[in-house]
Amino acid sequence: MNKPWKVILVFIGVFLFGGITGSVITLRFHERPIIRHPNFERFAKNRVMHLTKVLKCSPDQSDKLQVIVLEASMNLRRVRQNSLRQVMTIFDHMDSRIETVLNPEQRTRFEQIREMERQRIRGFIHNPPPGTPPGDKSAPNEVEHKEPPQAAPKAAPAKPASQPQQEDDNVPDSPPHPDQT
Repeated sequence: MNKPWKVILVFIGVFLFGGITGSVITLRFHERPIIRHPNFERFAKNRVMHLTKVLKCSPDQSDKLQVIVLEASMNLRRVRQNSLRQVMTIFDHMDSRIETVLNPEQRTRFEQIREMERQRIRGFIHNPPPGTPPGDKSAPNEVEHKEPPQAAPKAAPAKPASQPQQEDDNVPDSPPHPDQT
């Protein structure tokens, strides 16, 4: 009669241990930032050190590698900045189109929501998440956020699918629905 209680206590102990361990692990991962902002200078330095060591490069080769990798890291930074600007433009366009669907009361509430989102982004830019190295020049503060237009523009007529998008078109079109392709 004593053995069933021991088995039950062992099972309870295992489940408690698993729960505590799972909680600790969850808290650890929750404290880490979800989005890590790349530090391109650190990437270049680490890449050159790694290649120099693994490939047993001469000092002259290492210097040449440094120039190549640093140039590539600067190009990566530029691409990242440009893509973030494009993302912000798409969001601004989306918000403008959303406003055309809303009544005046909803537009007022929508503008409040957008302002809270802007403040959250500004707070994130000026107070990066824990784990971002101090002086990290690649944090998102390099990206300028355009304020969306205040007046709600009228919805533009949809372009036919056969008409190609012009290069100088500043307003991105919505991607086609998968069923339309």
